[in-house]
Amino acid sequence: MIHLKAEDLIASELEANFHFHHKLKYWTIVHNHDFYEIFMITEGTVTHIVNDIRQTLFKGDLILIRPEDVHSYERYEDQDVALLNINFHSNAISSAFRYLGEDFFAERLQRIGSLPPQVRLSVEQIQYIWRKYEQIAAIPMECAAEACSVIRGLLIYLLNEHFFPAAIPAAKPGMPEWLSILQLEMQKKENFSEGIPALYRLANKTPEHLSRTILKHLGKTPTIWINELRLQYSVHLLKHSTIDIVTIALDCGFNSLSHYYKSFQMTYYTTPGKFRSANQKLAIPQ
Repeated sequence: MIHLKAEDLIASELEANFHFHHKLKYWTIVHNHDFYEIFMITEGTVTHIVNDIRQTLFKGDLILIRPEDVHSYERYEDQDVALLNINFHSNAISSAFRYLGEDFFAERLQRIGSLPPQVRLSVEQIQYIWRKYEQIAAIPMECAAEACSVIRGLLIYLLNEHFFPAAIPAAKPGMPEWLSILQLEMQKKENFSEGIPALYRLANKTPEHLSRTILKHLGKTPTIWINELRLQYSVHLLKHSTIDIVTIALDCGFNSLSHYYKSFQMTYYTTPGKFRSANQKLAIPQ
């Protein structure tokens, strides 16, 4: 196993470096490092071995590797893979944590011995990160301060948008790691609004196995779980926006206003309109 060091790879004035691997070899050497790494699969599929656990990664998977995580890659069947690798000096990560809150990821991020944090990106999110990479690559070498500012902005975006700890459910004893990741993915609006099709696509499990596992560990059916996520988001919009109730219902994924009203009343024992009247808080008085 190789131990990589930040002092050998990362320029101190930039606090990060980027590598685009257009095509990996059949396998890579097992390694760990004293810095943080965020990598994104931009094309193809690959087998990722991390902390003695084998996982299959697909286009759009974004992984945060922590110091001392041990990992390597192997070719998946006959498929090629391309990935964007971003290495962040630990000092940069520490500064970001202080900015976002001292307890940011205190437990989840630092816990070694399980799969590191992982999310599945949309096509638009992949393109956004890639554009940032191109922007940074185009900054002249003598403009290190400018490049460092853009890199820090990207780091804050990645942590806050994709690895925010409040959105990462605490794994219950015995819960499969893939279900913990699925919980995080289904909290994204584009996924819970799509509903069951998104759940099946992201889980990559048979519907029967998925339903049994969700019922066992979450204590509810997939449909009830998704409706809860939709209702929670609708509550936020009712309290903090002036969007009309019909638009809220459709935007959250309910296929009809009557379905939304029935689900809302069963959960909150009141109507969306009455809830809004009692709880709405706006920064601009109406």
